[in-house]
Amino acid sequence: MTTNATRFSIAAAVLATVVTLTGCSAAAPKASSTPTPSASASASASASISAPASQTHAEACAVVTNGFTSVAKLQGEAASVMNDPSKAAALLKKVDVAVQSIDQKVGNVDVKKVTSSAATAIHDYAAYIDKAISDPTSIDVTAVKSKAEALAAKFQAVQAECA
Repeated sequence: MTTNATRFSIAAAVLATVVTLTGCSAAAPKASSTPTPSASASASASASISAPASQTHAEACAVVTNGFTSVAKLQGEAASVMNDPSKAAALLKKVDVAVQSIDQKVGNVDVKKVTSSAATAIHDYAAYIDKAISDPTSIDVTAVKSKAEALAAKFQAVQAECA
């Protein structure tokens, strides 16, 4: 049986994560001597499942910015899941899937390094939270905090790369 404190801890961890990650959506691509892609090229890059090998830094950052804009929309759902760890974990899974999709669309080597690191971190965090919901006795508040801080650092690196 899950205690209210444990349920709150899990939901709060998910909420904090979603709010932290949605802060990355405001990043704009770095200024570059390479022209930025047109809206149709950007939409095409976003729709593509695999990243083009010749993707410029600006194109990759456009993919990241567009992707995190959609992740930011999930923030609206965060408050409604605060008291339901299962719904909170489902929301975190949505964030995980969205970040994995963004990473798959990035082909620029420099941007790919940080998006892959962030994608791995969110996937690991989502798995940890899922395990905590399955076995509330396994939750370690210090570990959740540490994992959330590490995850935030990975997403700040993405933001810095595309700022």
